[in-house]
Amino acid sequence: VGSNCGSIIHHFTSFFWQAPRNPSVNDIMFENQPIQLLSTVGLLVAFYGIKVLYDVYCWFKLHPSLASLPGPRRYPILGILPYMAQHAEDWPEESIRLSNKFGKTWGGPYPVNKVNTCLFMVDEASIRHVLSENSNNYEKGDGSRSFFRELLGNGIFLSDGDQWFVHRKIMSKMFSRNLLRRTSEVIQMKLEQIASLLLNAMETEEQYVGSAEPRISLDLQDIFFRMTFDVTSFVALGCEIDSIGTYGAEGGQHPFAEAFGQMQEAILQRFGDPFYKLKRVLQIGSRERRITVLSRTLADHAASIINDRRRTIEDGSELGPDILTRYLEYSKRNNVPMSNEELKDVVTNVLIAGRDATACLLTWSFYELSKRPDVIDKI
Repeated sequence: VGSNCGSIIHHFTSFFWQAPRNPSVNDIMFENQPIQLLSTVGLLVAFYGIKVLYDVYCWFKLHPSLASLPGPRRYPILGILPYMAQHAEDWPEESIRLSNKFGKTWGGPYPVNKVNTCLFMVDEASIRHVLSENSNNYEKGDGSRSFFRELLGNGIFLSDGDQWFVHRKIMSKMFSRNLLRRTSEVIQMKLEQIASLLLNAMETEEQYVGSAEPRISLDLQDIFFRMTFDVTSFVALGCEIDSIGTYGAEGGQHPFAEAFGQMQEAILQRFGDPFYKLKRVLQIGSRERRITVLSRTLADHAASIINDRRRTIEDGSELGPDILTRYLEYSKRNNVPMSNEELKDVVTNVLIAGRDATACLLTWSFYELSKRPDVIDKI
């Protein structure tokens, strides 16, 4: 539809206003195209109409335990979704406030996933029950896979059952002595780059003391995200991205790193939008179109690295200790073909695990320290 949009619109108007005198095969084909297109849209609208009716049914047929489940204000059909959307910008703080308020598992109806329920567990026993003692009964499910599909695919964060165990088996062997040694060397190199950035900023700042020129500022969060992305890309891909090296440059981030960050932001914007699937299919709205473009960018960059690693294995060259290499070795040793798409999913899952948590922790640590000069003096 996208590639023939102009032709479809032209023949769509001709269909209603003026038919060609001597219609060709193409004319006949495009005369039927508007009807087919309208039929497809009609089916999608009908499908979502049924989905809404199903949600209404589920609202009145809630599990008995949900009636006594504490949580924020609930709305008919939409459950706690409006409340979560209202606090989208400060949800971490709000969820902590509610957890402290209720002191136990809380949540409410949530018409986005298959079970139409969202639970927040805060006590140790419940978390152990779900993640360890009875984990087979708690799957990520098709809803989560559909929501994060373009970013995480079928990686370890969204896989269930046997597929999850394969990921876990390979990942558990990643922490070899050789990989940890090489990772430590990369971290040291990145810290030296950051120290150089800070020293250069301090020297520049001294030049403007007493002048009207604006003071020098550095975005520590951006620097930490670049550092953790560089380190994790080495662990996952065995390659040097060098995001820190481009800090402050006109070119900005490395294309792969930039696309990765933008994809995360775009995917998270789907929260609070129960119609994101329809928008994704019809490519409605700038967000879904942007996700499609970013998905291709990530796939292209990952494919380039993966194909290069495949050639290295075929040539019998010395391999590195990175995770991508371990997956390729597993594939070759067990005669289990793995596509570039599957390997790309592995890479993006590892990048999220290694980048975000550490970068956020470092950023908040420095923020809290900036408010406590007495602690800084002790350090």
